[in-house]
Amino acid sequence: MEALALLEKKITELVERANKLREENEALKQVNAHLEKTMEELQARLLSHDKENKENEEERALTKIMVDNLIQEIDAIVEHER
Repeated sequence: MEALALLEKKITELVERANKLREENEALKQVNAHLEKTMEELQARLLSHDKENKENEEERALTKIMVDNLIQEIDAIVEHER
C-alpha cells in the first residue's frame, strides 16, 4: 500500500513537471517567434541601408567625376586665356 502511494505521488509530480515544461515550452515558442520577427525586421532594415549606401557611393562617384571634369575644363580655360 505504501509503495502504491509513493508511486502515485511520483506520477503526480511527473505530470505536474510535464505540465510546467509544456508551459515553459509555449512561452519559449512565443519568445522565439518574437525574436524571429525582430530579426526579419532588422535584416530588412540592413538590406535597405546597404542599398542606400550603395546608391550614395554611386552618387559620390558620379559627383567626383563631374567635379574632376569641371576642374579640367576650368584649367583648360585658364590655360587658353594665358
